[in-house]
Amino acid sequence: MNALRKSKLIFLILSLLLPTSLFAEKYFCISEQSTGFKYLNNAWTSVNFKEGAKYMVDLSDRSVGIFGTLDRIHGKCDVILNYKFDCTNDKEGRFQMSIENLRYQRTFNLGGFIDNDPYGSPFIEIGSCHKL
Repeated sequence: MNALRKSKLIFLILSLLLPTSLFAEKYFCISEQSTGFKYLNNAWTSVNFKEGAKYMVDLSDRSVGIFGTLDRIHGKCDVILNYKFDCTNDKEGRFQMSIENLRYQRTFNLGGFIDNDPYGSPFIEIGSCHKL
């Protein structure tokens, strides 16, 4: 194979692989622990919530979605100094991911528990992410 053909073949292979490997800005995150409070029988009780929640973080469109669905829980997130991904909204709380160490935390404390929302228990969830 001559040098020109070899160069074209290498370019073709790289152009097919680079967008999905080097420029991919997507991360798969899974919760490892989740704890919080629930108002039961007229008193606050500390509880552990189910771990294993799965998220898709997309830095290129600045969003967080529930993995395996088209549901976004956050949009218009901020990338701070290329090391922190930060999202906040009133309905879903806050999602923060360290781009550097691939860990995240999700917190909810924005008033759902005050409005007698049965799903409004304040919580913190932590987990790890993997670049796709």
